Amino acid sequence: MFCQNVSIIPTSAPPGNACTVSAQALLGDLACQARETPDAWLIVDDGHGNPIGIVGANDICRRVDSRSPAERSRWMRTPVETAIKGHLRFDLIADGQTKSSMDADLQHCTVVSKDGALMALVTPQDVLVSWKSIETMIDQAQNDHVTALPTRFVFETHLRAECARGRRDHHSVAVILVDINKFKRINDQFGHAAGDAVLKAIGQALRETFRSYDLVSRFGGDKFAILCSGCRPGEIDRTINRVRGGLEKLQFSTSIPRPVPTVSIGACVAHDLDQIDRPEHIIETADECLHFAKREGRNRSFSSESGVESVAVC
Repeated sequence: MFCQNVSIIPTSAPPGNACTVSAQALLGDLACQARETPDAWLIVDDGHGNPIGIVGANDICRRVDSRSPAERSRWMRTPVETAIKGHLRFDLIADGQTKSSMDADLQHCTVVSKDGALMALVTPQDVLVSWKSIETMIDQAQNDHVTALPTRFVFETHLRAECARGRRDHHSVAVILVDINKFKRINDQFGHAAGDAVLKAIGQALRETFRSYDLVSRFGGDKFAILCSGCRPGEIDRTINRVRGGLEKLQFSTSIPRPVPTVSIGACVAHDLDQIDRPEHIIETADECLHFAKREGRNRSFSSESGVESVAVC
């Protein structure tokens, strides 16, 4: 890698390194810095000296400059950890080493920057993470190639982070599963290109239905998963109706075969995350609701809410 005017800054130096931010730093607090250096990259620290990801200043700007005032306000109050594109992991242990002896954290990493912009991260294991060179590869690995939506891996990673934040901030977390009914028939009758067109159209319709800070992903096959936060008791039914309303617009689309397929929906809202032993439980409950909807004849929706009494008490 050839760079001019490159500076190498050990992160064990006194605080003030502009390349590192806390995972709990609010996007609104970073907005001014991000606008001044929109091409910069920031290492996100989990608060204990461990690097958990890298976020681009342009991603911060895109969120806090949302056209919707409500969504803009929400993003301003959201921790930077939600904007991480790819999570870093330094848990590989070489022969003869223990996890404690590795100390693969920010205090023992080296930041390589150019004109204040992050170029690379060097770990104690001599691993060079050049974010600019691998960003495209990470995008391809984390986004489904048909729908361009995040993959199941990304969804589950964000679910764990959102559940942890829900416990801290006392807000609900909801998972909505959307399954295309009789999708195999589309592939068999019209071919896989037509099936891909249906997946892409439904994925786009779902993305347009939800808020910018909700995560819409392709969960696998003909199933989509949506991660929402801050749902009030009973509000999930209105959200599901919004989903159906958005998908009904596909009746006017000329890019997918007729008849436009229907969907079955299952949802679970956890209002008190302290009652959830593991984040996957929310997915499993939503999946049970989805299977119930399909057993009852498809083109139906069922939801489950837990911890409603905790909200009432608060």
